[in-house]
Amino acid sequence: MIREYKNSFDSLFASLNVSQKEAVLHTGSPQIIIAGAGSGKTRVIMVKIAYLCHSLAIDPCRILAVTFTNKAAQELKNRLDVLGFSGVNSGTFHGVCLKILQAHGAYIGIKNPVVYDEQDQASVIKDCLKELKIEGKEAVASKFVEWISRKKDELEPPEPHSGEITGKYQAVYALYQKKLDEQNALDFGDLIMKTVRLLSEYPDLAEYYRTKKYSYLLVDEYQDTNTAQAVLLKLMAGDGKRLTVVGDPDQSIYSWRGANLNNLLHFEQSYPDAKLFKLEQNYRSAQTILDASNGLIRNNLKRREKNLWSDNPEGDKICYLKMSSDRRETEKLAQIICENNIEGIPYSDMAVFYRTHNLSRLVEEEFLKRGIPYAVVGGLPFYQRKEIKDLLCYVRFIINPADRVSLKRIINVPGRKIGEKTFARIESALQESGLDFYALFSKTDSVKGVSGHCTKVCSYFIYIIDKYRNKFASNAGWNEIMDELINEIGYMDYIKNTNTDEKADVRIANINTLIEAFAEYQSEHKGALIQEFIDTVALRSSVDDWNENQQKVSLMTLHCAKGLEFRVVYVIGLEEKLLPYYKDIEDPDEIEEERRLFYVGMTRAKEKAYLFSAQRRFTYTGSYYCLPSRFIREIPEDKIECLSAPPQTREFFTDENTQYYRQPNRYELNRFIDEFCVGDYVYHYQYGKGRILGGTGYGKNKRFIVQFNSEPEPVVVMASYAGLSKLDE
Repeated sequence: MIREYKNSFDSLFASLNVSQKEAVLHTGSPQIIIAGAGSGKTRVIMVKIAYLCHSLAIDPCRILAVTFTNKAAQELKNRLDVLGFSGVNSGTFHGVCLKILQAHGAYIGIKNPVVYDEQDQASVIKDCLKELKIEGKEAVASKFVEWISRKKDELEPPEPHSGEITGKYQAVYALYQKKLDEQNALDFGDLIMKTVRLLSEYPDLAEYYRTKKYSYLLVDEYQDTNTAQAVLLKLMAGDGKRLTVVGDPDQSIYSWRGANLNNLLHFEQSYPDAKLFKLEQNYRSAQTILDASNGLIRNNLKRREKNLWSDNPEGDKICYLKMSSDRRETEKLAQIICENNIEGIPYSDMAVFYRTHNLSRLVEEEFLKRGIPYAVVGGLPFYQRKEIKDLLCYVRFIINPADRVSLKRIINVPGRKIGEKTFARIESALQESGLDFYALFSKTDSVKGVSGHCTKVCSYFIYIIDKYRNKFASNAGWNEIMDELINEIGYMDYIKNTNTDEKADVRIANINTLIEAFAEYQSEHKGALIQEFIDTVALRSSVDDWNENQQKVSLMTLHCAKGLEFRVVYVIGLEEKLLPYYKDIEDPDEIEEERRLFYVGMTRAKEKAYLFSAQRRFTYTGSYYCLPSRFIREIPEDKIECLSAPPQTREFFTDENTQYYRQPNRYELNRFIDEFCVGDYVYHYQYGKGRILGGTGYGKNKRFIVQFNSEPEPVVVMASYAGLSKLDE
């Protein structure tokens, strides 16, 4: 093994440049590495771990590498395993904290918790709003979820407040936290906040993790850490002598979800003995792309000065196309993508970036028309699809009978004729009796107002839960148990009876994929408990589901693009009020983050970058004139080629309010009736949530074209019996 380590380390170390070698060899004091885009930071982290194992004889099991996505953590682990340095602990902040709480959470009253995602959080918040009688425009669950998450990022617990508005948020926060505790549940903010509490209240435990469990800590993407994560790291790293953080202030783009750039900018204030290293040689991009990106980002004040350079060829100038309209923008985009594909660039090596999700609609329409294969990254994740979430909630409730969110989701799936009033009576009895749902469901005959039918149904439901709890506790295959559970509750028949044949086939295929995922995880993790699989699913991000090998153009927001790379990138919607976003234009700090966002998009490109703006964009209320983004002007003139496409002949029609254009297209966007408009988010009793893409006809013949989250293709529904309800975005 020693020889294997030596050969691996020598070859790895020899492949590094001078700056990278200096960063790898440093020990004895806190270390901050400013790693520019494409500068090989993942390789440096990997070789530093190899150095610790090879030269300092550190046991790999005593090294902890923290990343921001499960995908990055697994890739690092796989690389080290191949090189012979297996056993290193790698994971996300949330994953690491979950393991700590599972091991020691009993000290603060946490035992075998379930992790709630944003859907689950919103479900609990809605119950809180109903209980506190908060209604109308104020009762937007997503706003409360966001507000509470930011409070937890700053380690702020619920507290009384005299202000009327803030007081309501604090009241919801307090009740929400009470319900989470009752259901033995943790949200993402709790994972960090409660670990900080645990290590703060039990210094001996913090010392154990600092000196015995983990000898060395390495943290990637440190610019994206929030206040709670920085405090957690301080507890686990102590004086930081064995701490390495890697990051880039120019790629800090997540302040809206709590990231605190000052953690990186002022690292030396937290760790006075810290030594700074810079990685400025880029291995990804053509020099022209780097020069353009350097010129752009120098307009920011909050940064650490660096200058990316490369030994790669100069490359083509950045191509900027100023189009007459949003439709022309997408047509030209599709044309260039087809041309690049004909020239030999695979679809998988191209990506389209945009600031907001709604800009993907026209792109998707144009790609469908031209037959360009594409995949939307950051759309509805696989594990959030209705059929998958239903079955996972069955497993969650089997594991944790206190999980009220899962129970409410599955009690009538498939239908058992337990109405909302009956369930409300059971909830009321629950509060009076002090029992949990599991215990009460075994005694529903004692609950006033619950029919004999419901009592029988509840008893059988508990029988199912008991039966499969025992099965999952055995050593049998999870895939076989899931298959049996699905058949016993009649879920496949439920899918077939509530969907068209085509939709049912898609959902059944998804269920089969889930069953395969159970089998694959159990095969790869011998002796694992079913809870571990559920926890892994809960901690996944949308990027974790992205498949870089699929032969499709990737469509994603600029926020999703972080950490990825493509031969060719296309950035659309480069206009004032889109990038920079209209909400951020008055705030200098926000403008800097918007600039960083554009910088991230530019530096994803290896060979070519195309930038697009439209002079006019169309919405259901009419059209509006757009100014090109200020960021385009900040690119050095000798690094960008500006083109303006000739106008295209269009057929227009007009009413008294506005003007629209017609294009030969799969979806002809006519004027909508007042209650529904293009871009509206809607709910359908059968298909769930979706977004209106367009419509045709008038009166009884009117049809809506809707892209539902649960469906792979847009669905056409008749307006006269569509059963659509408008949702907040």
